Amino acid sequence: MIDSARLWIGLLVGAAVVLGAVATRRFIATGERPLAPLAGAATAFAGVFALGEAAGYFRPARASVMTVLSLFVAVGLAVQWYRKQ
Repeated sequence: MIDSARLWIGLLVGAAVVLGAVATRRFIATGERPLAPLAGAATAFAGVFALGEAAGYFRPARASVMTVLSLFVAVGLAVQWYRKQ
């Protein structure tokens, strides 16, 4: 039986990949930075690191730093998106 943390980590990685693909497609089509999908991808990566740390897959210090950095990037992108609107 699969561990539930692995399932959620896999779903979050999938969401990050899909959002990254959406961002890439929008950038190719319009030439503008798609901030909302990038913020979503950064948030999904933060979730991956947080769940991986809780499940014991990542070292705690590194996972905490990556979680904080991912959330910092996500908030920065969300603020830029909000100001652009």
